[in-house]
Amino acid sequence: MGDEQLWSEFLDFVGRAPAARHPGLLFDGFRADLVERGVAADVAAAQMAEVIAMSRQRNDWAGPMFDRIYETDQPEFRLEPNEFVERMTVDRAPGTALDVAMGQGRNAVHLARRGWQVTGFDLSAAGLAQANAAAGEHGVAIETVLTSAEQFVFGISSWDLIVMTYAVVPITSPAFAATIANALRPGGLVVIESFAVLDGPPRRPVDLDPALLRIAYAELLEGAFEHETAVADWTLVPEPVVRLAAQRPA
Repeated sequence: MGDEQLWSEFLDFVGRAPAARHPGLLFDGFRADLVERGVAADVAAAQMAEVIAMSRQRNDWAGPMFDRIYETDQPEFRLEPNEFVERMTVDRAPGTALDVAMGQGRNAVHLARRGWQVTGFDLSAAGLAQANAAAGEHGVAIETVLTSAEQFVFGISSWDLIVMTYAVVPITSPAFAATIANALRPGGLVVIESFAVLDGPPRRPVDLDPALLRIAYAELLEGAFEHETAVADWTLVPEPVVRLAAQRPA
């Protein structure tokens, strides 16, 4: 099976899959689906590894997959604001904030409740609908945009805060990091948290190499860097995570 056919079958599976408690269940579900359709287990495992690799280069899967995830009534992911985002912003004066790949808006709504003017974007229509509903429930306004990181206009010196937590975007790409740095206003802060990977290829699209993360944002002033085993927002079990808060020079 060629790559394009394999990818097409993966997208078809995601589109018809039932609601899932976390992304891993959908990736594992596709492998099981391959086996059920007669693919040998070792071949299915190899094809699944190829799908995961392709998912790091494409984004057309993210919207359908996270629609399935946000439809679940038994989430196995954190619904509260990210603790590192809370900690890094608690003493900052509110300004303009951008939540990259905002999902259900847990960070965006938290920031809006603290007085920030928040914009967020995501590829999941279900996530954005829930973010807007949550904002309404808390009596705050946020701006949501259904788009990808490639299509979103980050601007130049536009944001006092940019948040990226477990975001399916090329966080450690030098070109993307430069876009984020340029989009910050002087004195603006970027706050990042995701899974950390050190040895071997990344297992997930949101796995980050801690060393590459620091290199990518080296032109900013590092305010906090943490690499530890902790309960991760998107598995709720102890895993290696990496966190970075860095500020554009004033």
